[in-house]
Order: sequence, then C-alpha cells, then structure tokens
Amino acid sequence: MEKSLQTLNQQEKIAIWSERIAACRSSGISVRAWCEGNGISTASYYKWQKKLFCLAAQSSPQFAEVRVAPVTRISATVHIRNISVDIHSGADEETTAMLLRILQSC
Repeated sequence: MEKSLQTLNQQEKIAIWSERIAACRSSGISVRAWCEGNGISTASYYKWQKKLFCLAAQSSPQFAEVRVAPVTRISATVHIRNISVDIHSGADEETTAMLLRILQSC
C-alpha cells in the first residue's frame, strides 16, 4: 500500500511540474523571471525540466504521419554579398518580403 501512495505522489508531482514548465515556456519571459514571479527556485525548475525530458525520452516510440510537400521550382535566386537564397514558386509575398529584409540587414 505504501508503494502505491508514493507512486501516486510522484505522478502528481510530475503532472504539476509538467504544467509549470509548460507555463514557463509559453510565458515569453526568461526562466529566471518566471521562477521569481512564481516563487520557484531556478534549480528546482531545471531539475524537474531535465527529469521530465528524460521521462519523455524513455517513453515508447510514437509514430506520426509525415506529409512531404511537393517539389517546387526555384523562381529566383537572390545574391547579396556572400549569401545566396533561393525563392521557390509558391512563396507568399509576406515571406518573400521578410526574407529580403533579413538579407538587407546582413
């Protein structure tokens, strides 16, 4: 009976820390700032994050469907200094504009 209570306690801790780590990672702030704001030591946070990642890695393999995008043709190649970027047909205007802005900043 004692063993099952310990297991339940451990499962509850795993659930709580899973929620905490997910909240921290989705908060958009640093781990240190999130931990300070929630009264949690960063050492505990990182200990539990490592533990949960290890548990996830030990779980049974999962299968997922992977869809391969059709091959597209290169519509343009942009050369700026020593950088070359291929723009494929089907690239939307926003993505192309963002790519060109990034290249200009290099």
